[in-house]
Amino acid sequence: KEHGHTADHAADGHEGLMLAGEGAYDAFIIDRMIPKLDGLNLLKTLRAGGNRTPALFLSAMGSLDDRVTGLE
Repeated sequence: KEHGHTADHAADGHEGLMLAGEGAYDAFIIDRMIPKLDGLNLLKTLRAGGNRTPALFLSAMGSLDDRVTGLE
């Protein structure tokens, strides 16, 4: 806030999908394991709808496969 930035928070994937559809964002920070609609499916749904906002994933998953899934 001190630098003029605003952040919105969604408690689950469905809420995140609604927020993303309601406004324009510079970037998404998405947890891979959010409830109701996981982060990968959230981003796939946004991409299918034409949303190309850059996304950064957060994850506690440790395997290499988990880290590269969704990069395509």
